[in-house]
Formats: sequence, structure tokens, C-alpha cells
Amino acid sequence: MFVGTFIYKTFNSWDKLLHVLFESVKATAVIMFVVTCAGLFAWVASTVGLVERGAAVLLALSDNPWALLFLINVILLAAGMIMDAISIYYVLLPFLLPIVHHFAWDPVWFGVMMTVNLAVGQVTPPVAVNLYVGAQIADLTMEEMTPPVIPLLLATLVALAVIVLFPGLSTFLPTLWGL
Repeated sequence: MFVGTFIYKTFNSWDKLLHVLFESVKATAVIMFVVTCAGLFAWVASTVGLVERGAAVLLALSDNPWALLFLINVILLAAGMIMDAISIYYVLLPFLLPIVHHFAWDPVWFGVMMTVNLAVGQVTPPVAVNLYVGAQIADLTMEEMTPPVIPLLLATLVALAVIVLFPGLSTFLPTLWGL
């Protein structure tokens, strides 16, 4: 709001400011509704035992941690393409945490990996939520916004591969600080 008012001078009237605030409240309400539904789904899934069964199904697919990790990365990337990240955390994390514990993966490393996966998904079509928001802010079309993002997306995928292959890079600072 500060930048819009004093730097870009887009809020030159109270009507514009109130309109933007109203639109923000509407968007926030929609997001909070989706997050609430995702949280409710996670609670119900946990209560009825769906989480344990889902984790057991994933573990039955392979006992190879690398194969399962690859599958989890694919699931997270695909989910990030069609849903917002917070909802994905609520829905998928209860299913994935038993797998993290089963293979004794570091939860910090897994959280970093999950976050980078979802960040990639958020700018990848078909939905590309963050790309859409960026295009709206920059007053560009999705077609104009996509080409400059591709090199950044590829660099993030390389970073994701490094994070997956070298877990110590994600856990170095927390370990150093005794966390």
C-alpha cells in the first residue's frame, strides 16, 4: 500500500484505495476458505485412518528410498501446478511424514525439498498461480510473462536436484546452530 500510494501514485483517491482493499479482502477470504477446507480434509483423513493407509500404500510401492523420493517429488510438482502451496502442505504432509520417519529422512531437509518443489509448481502451467499474480502486477499477459521465467525455473530445478542429492546442504546451518 505504501509503494502504491507514495511511489507509483496509483492510489490517488479514497475510492481506488477502498476498491483495492475490498478486492484484497475477497481474495484473502477465498484463500482462507480453501486452506480451511484443506485443513478439514487433513483432519478427517487422519481421524478415519486414511493417512496411515495412504502412507502404507506409498511404502508398498517401493522399499527403495530413492524411488519413493522421486515419486514424492513428482507428486509435489504436479500438486503445485494445480493447487496453492498452503493447501498442499495441509493435505499431503500428513501422508508424507510417516514416510519421512520410515526412511529416517531429516524433516528439515524434507521441508526444504517440499517447499522448493511447490515453488516450482506455483509458476508452472496449467494453473501457475504465482506466474498469474506476477503477470497481473506487471500488467503483462501470461504469454509475455512466461519466457523470462523459464531460465529461472530451470535454475530452480537444478537447485532442487542439488537439495535432493545433497541433504547436508539444507541441514548445515540448523545443525551448526544445534537445531
